[in-house]
Amino acid sequence: EAPYFGTPVLVTRDSTERPEALENNFSKLSPLNNPDELIKNVGNILKLGQKLDTSLSPFGMGDTSEKVIKVLEELW
Repeated sequence: EAPYFGTPVLVTRDSTERPEALENNFSKLSPLNNPDELIKNVGNILKLGQKLDTSLSPFGMGDTSEKVIKVLEELW
């Protein structure tokens, strides 16, 4: 949901099942075993202070439910 709202995400793990979010700069990996790096990454996210460009989201434009409803209405 975060990319749809233009909100950057800090993933506090060693890996993610969403590499496309990393590739499009919607998220950043920050392993918990490196506190200094974690603090730096939190600061960088907070410094952004703005929303990301949602038109670049690799997850679509957030209008899928409307499209599904339209198809279902046409079928009934």
